[in-house]
Amino acid sequence: MRVLYITAEWPSEDYPTAGAFIVRNVKYLRRAGLEIDVYPFRGRRQISRYVNIYRKLHARIRAQHYDLIHAQFGHSGFLVTLPKPLPLVVTFQGSELAGLYTSKGRNEWISPFLRLAMQFVAYRADEVILVSEHMAQYLGRKNYHVIPGGLDLEVFRPMERQEARKALGIPIDEKVVIFVAPSSNG
Repeated sequence: MRVLYITAEWPSEDYPTAGAFIVRNVKYLRRAGLEIDVYPFRGRRQISRYVNIYRKLHARIRAQHYDLIHAQFGHSGFLVTLPKPLPLVVTFQGSELAGLYTSKGRNEWISPFLRLAMQFVAYRADEVILVSEHMAQYLGRKNYHVIPGGLDLEVFRPMERQEARKALGIPIDEKVVIFVAPSSNG
């Protein structure tokens, strides 16, 4: 089976660590015997860029033979809903369904339109994947699959607290606060 993978999150010279979880997903699918071609793009919320991406993407679909399209993120799926040339699987990662928020925790003005567009993408998709069950409340569709993404279970696995602290060099008897933040390189 030959699959065209469409994603806005893929490593590039400017963003070498972008989409590491998607890269891992593609690696596992290839290992399972699927032939995966990746179509990475950067829309940067600019309509003119999306129009150009749309043209190039559909030209590629017409020129190549694919059995299936898998869009990572709803906006990637939006690029292939009109017309929908092949069976479509869309993996929604979160913000595209729930809406975008400002730094003050308020919905951005575009959020209602984005949610409506993503519900249209879900309606047009043959299969929908959510990375978390709580996202279903934004979906507007009852049939979907939940496949948690982002964790490499060969690296991240349950272990005893003392063993984990020792492996990380964290004192066993101290309180620790752990948080996630973007890296300094983007």
